[in-house]
Amino acid sequence: MARRPTAAQKKRGLAVREVLAEAYEGMGGIEALTQWARDNPEKFYALWAKLQTAGGADAPVEAIHKIERVIVRPEPYDG
Repeated sequence: MARRPTAAQKKRGLAVREVLAEAYEGMGGIEALTQWARDNPEKFYALWAKLQTAGGADAPVEAIHKIERVIVRPEPYDG
């Protein structure tokens, strides 16, 4: 069973995110990321897909509420 992070671990994680955000801005922010995405579309879309499925970066998480299997019998063909 996984342990819940301690307060120190949460604080350290927050500090790492803040440092990465500063580095992101220092490297050109959105403009630089957009140019990188244009230059590396495969890598960009792979990263984007991971964030979407992980619910990261404040992405809305779509949950499947119900899966249903239904047998449908086709109408007889008269032609």
